[in-house]
Amino acid sequence: MADGRIGVLISSLRPVSRELWVVYLNVALYALCYQAQNPVLPYLVKSLGAGASGYGRMMTMFGVVQFVGGLLAGPLTDAYSGELLMLLSFGASAMCYLLTASATTMWMLYLSRVPTLLQHGVLAARAIVTERTNESDRARMIGYVGLAYGVGFLIGPGLGGVVSKSHLQATAWLASLGSLLSMALIVAFLPLRGRATPALTECGKLSTPPNSPSATPPATPRNSRFNPREMWRVCFIKGVPSLLAVKILSGTGAGLFHAIFALVAADRFQLAPDTTGLVMSYIGGLTMISQAVLIEWATSRYSDTRIIQSCTAVLLVGFVVLAGAQTTLHLCITMLPIVPAGCLLSTVNTAQLTKAAPKDPGTIIAIDMSVGSAVHIVTPAMSTYILTAFGFPFVMFSSAGFFGLLYAFIHVGLIVT
Repeated sequence: MADGRIGVLISSLRPVSRELWVVYLNVALYALCYQAQNPVLPYLVKSLGAGASGYGRMMTMFGVVQFVGGLLAGPLTDAYSGELLMLLSFGASAMCYLLTASATTMWMLYLSRVPTLLQHGVLAARAIVTERTNESDRARMIGYVGLAYGVGFLIGPGLGGVVSKSHLQATAWLASLGSLLSMALIVAFLPLRGRATPALTECGKLSTPPNSPSATPPATPRNSRFNPREMWRVCFIKGVPSLLAVKILSGTGAGLFHAIFALVAADRFQLAPDTTGLVMSYIGGLTMISQAVLIEWATSRYSDTRIIQSCTAVLLVGFVVLAGAQTTLHLCITMLPIVPAGCLLSTVNTAQLTKAAPKDPGTIIAIDMSVGSAVHIVTPAMSTYILTAFGFPFVMFSSAGFFGLLYAFIHVGLIVT
């Protein structure tokens, strides 16, 4: 059965255009460079004289910068192209990692988060995929963005943990080189084009010849200014408010755990940076398998509403069980249902948003990502406070509580998916 599904996956990837392959490769590099640092950052913060509160403040600042940048990225994508945003994202990533590699004080580490204003590689990838696919293929093709991210997530933390044995900031130097490589790939194989997209045939292939003017029109702006009124309008398109409510509640529930994972690995489970990296790579592997097999299988058999309800229930129970985790083995076993359910819920929710606002793909994806960034402004402070005041189990009970609210709201009809 599993072999059959993998065969279907491989056959479905064959018609994907060269441009989308470049997008997926860059998403994998993007994830690898970002995730390589995650198991190391808490230890770097400690080496610079700060503790859990300093780490929480840095992650909150990162969330604020990402939130503002996400609001600007949507109009930029709609006015020019997702390809331009992807190029800018990797330039910003390289600058962030170079500053991290050079940091000798916490203030320098805080400063390294500022370039992430334009670090929106996944947003850019989703915008490119949305413009180059039709509605029937969109959930699957957006799912491949997650699959590509999962590949980087699988390799990045383990690699980062190993590289950090020589020096804690060596991973940042490696990540900066990876980002520069991605910029070169974009310039060489992903030509910038305008917002208008010609008719699509299959999986991102243009119906016009690749050398014709209509296939790669010049990137001329329509309206690159940030327009709050336009974003407000998109937020209230029919169906969008409920879908954003799903994003907020599920994002907060999962974000409470994600914000403190590296801290908990170091303090509660007493893991070294390289071991933390291996555990995170394990989670990345689960993410990749989920994106490769589970999304195609679930979306072809069940309605979006049923998928979201089922995933919400799984996550509710999973975080309650995770509250009792005492060993690394227990942690890894508990991740088995949590990671696939989270991947499936997030992918289906994003696909629903793009279908709800088909005329504004860049803006709706930017809103989607900005809501996630807004959640990440709040969750580091919340989770570190709960962790220091009440302990790890209460953080997990809080996560479960948000999924409980989401399940209840869907069940009584306050949220329609």
